[in-house]
Amino acid sequence: MTKVNFRANLEYRGDFLLAIASGIIWQASVLVLATVLVNRFPNLAGWTKGEVLLVAAIRLLSHSLYVAGFNSLAALPRIVQEGKIDTFMLRPLSVYRQILLDKLFLNAIGDLVVAITLFTMAMPEMHVHWTAPRIGYLILAIIGGVFLEASLHTVIACFALRSISTIPWSQWVDELLATFGSYPLKIFPMNVQLLLTFCIPIAFIGYVPAAELADKTAELPFSPWLATIAPLVGILAFAAARSLFSVSLRKYTGAGSI
Repeated sequence: MTKVNFRANLEYRGDFLLAIASGIIWQASVLVLATVLVNRFPNLAGWTKGEVLLVAAIRLLSHSLYVAGFNSLAALPRIVQEGKIDTFMLRPLSVYRQILLDKLFLNAIGDLVVAITLFTMAMPEMHVHWTAPRIGYLILAIIGGVFLEASLHTVIACFALRSISTIPWSQWVDELLATFGSYPLKIFPMNVQLLLTFCIPIAFIGYVPAAELADKTAELPFSPWLATIAPLVGILAFAAARSLFSVSLRKYTGAGSI
């Protein structure tokens, strides 16, 4: 289905290129803001230029992969309103998987280009010895970030099965991630740090993994050893969100009930 969607997009080359360009343009604001911020404040709450860029790079790498695989969750209100979800339920394939495969978001390619640019900018500024365990941790952290962002939108998707007014919720989560997820939470007041760590755990997408890699776990509002297993937070959150979605889907009664 992904291959078919990709080929369909290629039929309109202008739209294909514009979709990729839109991802680059949209995320370029993160690149520009992060660059200006670290140049204006070379030592941001004890974080060096490279370390701040690492937070933004990990967050954006996770986000670009999320967009590639899970962004259709944000379109669930439209899918429900059009009655497509009823068709999905008649097919011998997971409804959740069909939702994810409903559309291919090419702007993920543009997001990935900016994320890789951020990462290449961060590396020369970092004083980290990249051993195999550290590289492995980085990969797991990015995967965990993908699943954590997917879990937040999956929870919203549960409500979308009952109401089509959840589109602003998805947009709000995206704005929250872009605004707070790309920087060390140490620069924010403690109440904001606690909120974004324990209530809406976006800290585990970029900030906590970067703190582990930069040996700054002492500043985290929890035991430093928990940063080592930070990638598991996203996986566990996603498993819980998927279970909630399954329960919500069983209570779905049709597009006419919305």
